[in-house]
Amino acid sequence: MVNATVAYTNFADESLYKMFSSNHPVSGFDRPAELFVIDAMVNTSATLTITVENVGSNPSGVIDINVRLLHNDYTYFELANTTLQMANLAGGGSNTVEVDITPSYAGNHTLAMTATSTISDDNPNNDLKNQPFTVGHTYFNCDSSAQWTLGSGWIFSQDVFTYMSQSSSCHAGNGQFSNYNNNQIAVMTTPVMDMSDAFQNPSRTNGLSFFYTGSTAANDKLTIYGKNTFGAWVEVGSITGTVDAVFTDGGTWQTFSVVNKGHASPLIPVEDGLFHGNSQFKFEFTSDASGTDVGFFIDEIVFVYEQKVRPQEYKVSAQGVSTNGATPGEWGSISLQIENTGNISEVFIPTLVGLPTGWNAYYTRPSGTSFDPMGGLLALPGTPAGFTIKIQPDANASIGFQQMSVNITSQQYPDVYTVLPVQFLVKADRIPVIHPPPVRPSCPPSYTCTFEVGLSNQGGATDVFDLQMDMSTIPSDWSINLAWTQTSSVLIRPNETIQAMFTMTVPADEAPDTVVEFDLTLQAQNDSTRSDSKAIGVSASMLSDASVSMNDAPQNGKIFAEAGTQVVLKYTIWNNASRQDIFSMRVDVENEGSWTVHQPTRPDAVLNSGTSTTFEIAIDLPITAQADDRGPTITPIIESKRSLMIIEGESFDGLRVTASYDVGIELIASPSRLTPGIANEVELLLVNHGNGPTEAQIELQNAPTTWTWWLSIDNENITGSIPLSVSYDLEHEENVSLWILLPMTEAAGELHTLSIVAVHNNNEQDIDEEDNSVEIVMSTASVRIPSLELVQQSDSAMAGQTIMAEAVLHNDGNAVENRLSAIARLSSVPPLPGMIAFFSVEGADQPLASEVALIVPAAGQQRLQLEVLIPDDAPLNTRFVLEFEILGVVDDEELPVDMMVQALVMLNQQRGFDSSAGLMQAGDVPHGTSAAVQVNLSSTSTMNEQLRIQLSGEDGWQTSCNKMLVNESGWLVDFSPGHINQQTMELQCEVLRLSGPSRGTITITTTTVDGTMTREHSVSLVFSDPPADESLSSIVLISGGLGGLVFLAAVLFLLRGRPRHEADDEMAPIVQAGPPVSTLQSDKDVPDLVESEQTAEPEVVSTSTGPTAGPPLPETGLPPGWTEEQWQYYGQQYLDGTL
Repeated sequence: MVNATVAYTNFADESLYKMFSSNHPVSGFDRPAELFVIDAMVNTSATLTITVENVGSNPSGVIDINVRLLHNDYTYFELANTTLQMANLAGGGSNTVEVDITPSYAGNHTLAMTATSTISDDNPNNDLKNQPFTVGHTYFNCDSSAQWTLGSGWIFSQDVFTYMSQSSSCHAGNGQFSNYNNNQIAVMTTPVMDMSDAFQNPSRTNGLSFFYTGSTAANDKLTIYGKNTFGAWVEVGSITGTVDAVFTDGGTWQTFSVVNKGHASPLIPVEDGLFHGNSQFKFEFTSDASGTDVGFFIDEIVFVYEQKVRPQEYKVSAQGVSTNGATPGEWGSISLQIENTGNISEVFIPTLVGLPTGWNAYYTRPSGTSFDPMGGLLALPGTPAGFTIKIQPDANASIGFQQMSVNITSQQYPDVYTVLPVQFLVKADRIPVIHPPPVRPSCPPSYTCTFEVGLSNQGGATDVFDLQMDMSTIPSDWSINLAWTQTSSVLIRPNETIQAMFTMTVPADEAPDTVVEFDLTLQAQNDSTRSDSKAIGVSASMLSDASVSMNDAPQNGKIFAEAGTQVVLKYTIWNNASRQDIFSMRVDVENEGSWTVHQPTRPDAVLNSGTSTTFEIAIDLPITAQADDRGPTITPIIESKRSLMIIEGESFDGLRVTASYDVGIELIASPSRLTPGIANEVELLLVNHGNGPTEAQIELQNAPTTWTWWLSIDNENITGSIPLSVSYDLEHEENVSLWILLPMTEAAGELHTLSIVAVHNNNEQDIDEEDNSVEIVMSTASVRIPSLELVQQSDSAMAGQTIMAEAVLHNDGNAVENRLSAIARLSSVPPLPGMIAFFSVEGADQPLASEVALIVPAAGQQRLQLEVLIPDDAPLNTRFVLEFEILGVVDDEELPVDMMVQALVMLNQQRGFDSSAGLMQAGDVPHGTSAAVQVNLSSTSTMNEQLRIQLSGEDGWQTSCNKMLVNESGWLVDFSPGHINQQTMELQCEVLRLSGPSRGTITITTTTVDGTMTREHSVSLVFSDPPADESLSSIVLISGGLGGLVFLAAVLFLLRGRPRHEADDEMAPIVQAGPPVSTLQSDKDVPDLVESEQTAEPEVVSTSTGPTAGPPLPETGLPPGWTEEQWQYYGQQYLDGTL
């Protein structure tokens, strides 16, 4: 690796900073190559040109070039790290590569470059090249800037040869062709700059530099000041004298050379105290009165200082490596390692948090040496730094895990830290303890006896302990050993005591009360330092000969007693030995259950040879003992205090319990008042206190005969007795409900005293009759049970008619209900004006939609009625809601209850028809023809309608409809319901003037058959007068008519004398006279009607000279009853058969 040269990547940056930078040569400026302050500016891209030479004779292979920019004031901090490749170099060849870097921190750094070949290098020592790399912080070219303040006496000079790179310089004076003034003070200040990130006491110089030229008179100078944190100006340096006073021949520039911290550079040193958050510098030019000169020109002002690494470069994590717990009072450890995950080396301070009071701890390195945690541990980026915390729990520390944490904090930036939770195990200890027998074991001579020694572990850890016996002090004829069932190693858990079994054999000739001792040791296998040793003493005893038996034993072997009582048994002890003995006494009890056996309370008995004594024991029978229960088996035992021999008497198991009957009843809950009409529950508890099963009955006494009562258990009604078991069968209690039903006729407020009695089913005598009954006093509650019932309503409705609804308010209680009021409401859909409603209570009119107070007697009722008159114009399908609401109704908890009934009545019927009539042709009716009148009928009724159409006109006018004559009874028309699809009918009627006036009115009357609806129309008709020459025909017609009448009278006269039976035997044929009268109808298309209201005389125009003859007459002549005029108009229909 040869070297690296630096140039600015951007031309604009180069033009700004090149004068004081290491990029050499500088065009147009002759300065030595080593005369520079910086290599680059902070946050400005610079291009490194790196030269690598192969000084060997063989090809190098591919070369990796690694470039790192390192901060000088930190153990290891990379500002940049990049690697690039260079192609193979032949022997003796060289090449260059370029790499761009942008330093992010100002100050004096080191550029470290390493060339690594893919082929082994014979001399790797020259593969690494380090060179200084200085980065400037602030650079000012003395161009116009609002941030710098130029006071009076300072100007930006643009005179030729008075500036360096940017065509301007800072000038203390009045230009190159004039002098400054006497007694002048001129100040130029920098802006306030935040330099609080300056590294304190750096390894190289922090300062500023600039180029300057010009000249001053004696005693005049330019002084540089910096402002400290207190706001005071502190002198940094000054210049005076002459560099170049005449610029017409060019300019000469000068800078500084200062040796500071072992290095010479153009930087003027600036003390650390001037770098802070409000750093500011000023350039002050002062002159006296002794003379003036051109002044100073300064340019290329640069500030360089070491920047501290920012907090974001620091990162740390930690992880646990191992933990070794310890028993209380001993030392354990927690091993951890710090991982520097940032970009810079840092000292991290470990702190153990949560160490309990009384515990001790210290810190060690992996080598085992201890260190002060406040001094911290240095950790390089990516390199773990391990350490161990030694921990000693307090001697009384609790067993288990102790939760703590280790805080790893940056020394530079306390806000950079990590917390690692750790737990330390306080291990359990094992503490063996031997418990010698409380009474020295003894054994009769020539006997082998056993005895026990207690062993316990008072530590917190389970362990296996070894038993060791030292028999060196035991006589040789004695034998003491572990029992054959006893192992020499025993497992003992914490706070557990076990018994180790030993045997001893006493020589036959050993004197009584001889005592020997041996040493017993208990040692933990997992910690041999934990052991306990005790001396265990044993002795030889005497041979006892004694007996014990019950006094006055029953003949049948049974002793009966009542439950809850006490029985005393008496025993006698005899000493049959030849010497005095001492006996303790007790009884062994088997199957004791809930019986209580009191051991003897007398002191030990001292009996001489052949004497006796007695002792008693008391036995308590449980209060819950049941009939024929067997008592415990009792065995008397005496034990010699001298020989330790145990002597047993005969066992006794004849204790029995006699039967007792005791049933009790308890009141659990009962209402304070009895409510009529509903079942009132009284909760009872029936208990069998006796010692045998029984059956009991519950009776209600003092209750009126009109009341009804019954019992239930678990919601099931019961009759008869209730079985109860003994207490130990757990069915000796029953929760019984007594239900009492009062009739509604029971008056409110009456007091009742009731007795509830429990008796045995088989009349057994109860031993405690005081609890066999309970007495309760209750009153009759006031009951108001209102209910509202809709009893009747209208089923249908029709406009113009009346609808109604009737409701009944019942009071089914036993008290007057005077808290209620009623409201009647009426509504319709759609809303319908004009309705008239009548609301009444028991026939008395009341206002609608207003509260009406009600008083309903006990078991009484109130009748509510609402009647509504429907308007005539009410539309079909109108819905009417007739509503009754009762206010003031509450439930058992006095909460409001809605009580309402509604009657819905629909207007589902209507009757309606319409009719119209008019002439089918306007104008006068020609003589001899009929006037055509059309009658239009329609029905909208919801039911079948039958209409009667009657036509009445002037005398001599004949009417017919649909070719049928209409007589006085009219014409009947039937309609099906037309409320959905209107039913219509058209009638074509004719009016023929036979005689009478030629002018008049025809009246059409349409009436329903029940006469409820009528329509009437009048149509004016005018018939043309006949021609004058037709009068004779009329006379002839009249004459013919009179002749017919005479002929008819003669026939009647002749027939009058015939016998009646002849008339019965022969029915005379009915002869139709004239056109037929019929109600048959058929629809026929007719033209639109033209109604005529004409009253003036029509103008008669004759268009013929004689009447129309009509069709030819049949051979038989005119049909009977016909006239020629009728034939003229209806004859053709007669022939066609359409009449």
